Amino acid sequence: MALAPVAAAPLSEQVYRRLLDAILADEFVEGVLPSERDLAAAFEVNRHAVREALKRLQQSRLVDVSQGGSTRVLDYRTEGRLDLLADLLVRAGRVDWKVARSALEMRASIGADAAALCAVRAPKSHRALRKVADEMASHPDDLAALDADNVVFWTAIVEGSGNLLYRLSLNTLLDGLKILAGSLGADIVYQLAREEYLQVAELREVAAAIGAGDAERARKTAYEHLSRTVTAAG
Repeated sequence: MALAPVAAAPLSEQVYRRLLDAILADEFVEGVLPSERDLAAAFEVNRHAVREALKRLQQSRLVDVSQGGSTRVLDYRTEGRLDLLADLLVRAGRVDWKVARSALEMRASIGADAAALCAVRAPKSHRALRKVADEMASHPDDLAALDADNVVFWTAIVEGSGNLLYRLSLNTLLDGLKILAGSLGADIVYQLAREEYLQVAELREVAAAIGAGDAERARKTAYEHLSRTVTAAG
């Protein structure tokens, strides 16, 4: 890792970002961070800024700070949590398409399972879902509106599933998509999902399966529909 001085405040945030990027890029091959003193000297900051940065890394389960000892780098693949998605998705201004594809695959799997649960737990929601699908059919050329309606559709399904952790995961995925749009540009993200958004008949089929209480049909149709964007992402 090439250590260089950081600019003005907030110093702890800048140190945190530098170390975070290096950890996620597997740059600490020996698995141990330099001492607080060495980091402060390398970054030309005070030790308090370094200490605050290390505390945040520890809270994210990226390092293990020994009392009075060394700071061991943990493997984010085995120790990390979903709140790392934003930092993994875009690093040093570049989109990691492997991570983006993983996020879209997770979206397809959760969406499909949520649709199956919704069919069992909230079959009456199909009317509202059908209304959203009909709204999408009314403006096929407005990708921004299609994107907004799509969020409403799948949020309703996740809510209908009654699964709190699916709802929290959806929040994380939606935040990740916003970050992707911020990095690539919203128009590019809309185009990526365009084929999915235009398949309104499939959304109506998902709604119909939920209304019929047919969990397996809802799951299958939802997964096939959401997988279109996974395919588009390569």
